[in-house]
Amino acid sequence: MFRKRMLFFMLPVLMLCGCSQAEQKKNEDAEGMLYLEATGSGEINENRFTVERKDFVTDMEYEASLVASFYSEIYMPEKKASYSVAKLVKKDGDMVKTGDAIMVLKGSYDDIDKKEKELEKQRIASSFEKKCSEYTAGIKALNDEYLLSGDESVKISIDSLTYEYDTYKAKTEKTLEAIDALLFEYDLLDREPELTIYANADGKLNYEKAAAEGNQVTDKDLLVKIIDVTRQYYRAENGYQYLSSGMELDLKNGSDIIKGRVLISDYETEKMSVGGALITIEENADGPLPEKVSFIAHPVSWKNMLAVPTQAVKRDSENASYVMCLKDGKKQRVYISIVTTINEYSLLIDGPSEGDIVCY
Repeated sequence: MFRKRMLFFMLPVLMLCGCSQAEQKKNEDAEGMLYLEATGSGEINENRFTVERKDFVTDMEYEASLVASFYSEIYMPEKKASYSVAKLVKKDGDMVKTGDAIMVLKGSYDDIDKKEKELEKQRIASSFEKKCSEYTAGIKALNDEYLLSGDESVKISIDSLTYEYDTYKAKTEKTLEAIDALLFEYDLLDREPELTIYANADGKLNYEKAAAEGNQVTDKDLLVKIIDVTRQYYRAENGYQYLSSGMELDLKNGSDIIKGRVLISDYETEKMSVGGALITIEENADGPLPEKVSFIAHPVSWKNMLAVPTQAVKRDSENASYVMCLKDGKKQRVYISIVTTINEYSLLIDGPSEGDIVCY
């Protein structure tokens, strides 16, 4: 009797669907378990969020590691020229400033080398133009066939041929650019037979000499290794895309602040071999410098951006991001492009519209 009274009070909350006397007896015999059937469609405990615009401001904080010394290895330029003189302008131990001449090379090349490169360029360019026309015609023919037939296998062939064309085009253009660069260097030697190597940082010049005046050198022979031991540097492995040369930074070591300046960062040059961004110390803290410091790069402000809870973002089998939007009482998959994630929100540049309902 007590069990039946409890069920009587529960029924207004949890609706039972037409149980027969036999089924109710089964329920009562199932060690106190109550079996319910759904009376409608929908998800249990479904969360809903209205897509709205939000403003976020965040600081990009990174770590930088101490670099004991910074050195630059100067090699031969990638040109088919033979240098007979490698003359050091600055002596070992001299003080140098950025842009001071360190070494002067005098070079020459064989005119036959230049002529061969010019002929090679003409041959590749002629073949390139013809092959591009063939690819373009082939893709157009497949597109016309697809418009008539709608055959998905033709669409796959279009994608495959387009990818092949893009790959070939990029590779050939890179080859032609390399030849153009070499021809430019030959022209440069015509106009300026001397090549000067400059200091890339202020400080005391220390070097290890590998070639001197009168030496014969060939492609990529090491001429001199310049070592700067007058300053100490930090290398920022991450976050360098937010940095630019000359930017002043406060490097934090606990409560101490070390003044720093960005010497160079990867995105500005392909010649930097140490990776990330190199930060020179402008003002040393008392005592030895720490192995690692943190620093704040540009504060980034995301204003009036569409935002959805990151918890609502799902991924399909191809790792593309989407959310489930409620449209006319039904849920629809809407793909999104996420700019960044801040404070449990994902900021979008496309996807749902402001005011849409996201379910998760």
